[in-house]
This record gives sequence, C-alpha cells and structure tokens, in this order.
Amino acid sequence: MNWSGTVQDRKMIYVAIGSVAVALLAGTACAAPEIIPMKNGVTFRHKAHMLATHTCRPCHEAGPGKIEGFGKEWAHKNCKGCHGEQNAGPYHCAGCHVKVYDQEGPKGR
Repeated sequence: MNWSGTVQDRKMIYVAIGSVAVALLAGTACAAPEIIPMKNGVTFRHKAHMLATHTCRPCHEAGPGKIEGFGKEWAHKNCKGCHGEQNAGPYHCAGCHVKVYDQEGPKGR
C-alpha cells in the first residue's frame, strides 16, 4: 500500500477502518436476543445489561458469542459477584430464580 498521501488522508483512512470495526462489533452485540431464557426459571435481560455496563468484556472475556464455561457455578460467581460490586441487580436466589420461587417455593433452600 502506498502511504504517500497527506497526514489528513491517513487519518481519514484510520477513522474509516475504526468505524467499520465498531459497526461490526455493535452488530454482534445487537444480534443477541433482548431476553435469554435460562435454566431454573432465570431469564437474562441481555439488552438491560448492555445498557448498564456499556461493555461486553465482564461476561464475554473471549469475545462475542456464547460464554465459555457458563453454568451454575459461573453464574453464581460472576453474576452475583458483579451485582454485589455494583450494588445493582438481584443478589439473592429469588431475585433471579423468579419462576422457581413463584410457582414451587424455594427448591432445596
């Protein structure tokens, strides 16, 4: 590639490349459903979390897509941990496991 253009030309190219990268990453985040049904009555409000955190990295450390190692232990450690640190969102069982508690009472607690 010939970089003999002016500094302003190069800046415009960098801005264009950056804009395309942001658009591609934003499209990936928007591709996720607004609400994701989970196990045991938990529903994850993906859009609400995106609006609250403005970043994917706290959950998607490896990049967009399914969360590597996601399961009960991961959720209890990371979700409850973040909710506690941010002093926001549910922290106790019934806050996330709404359907389990509403329909059947506490399961094994």
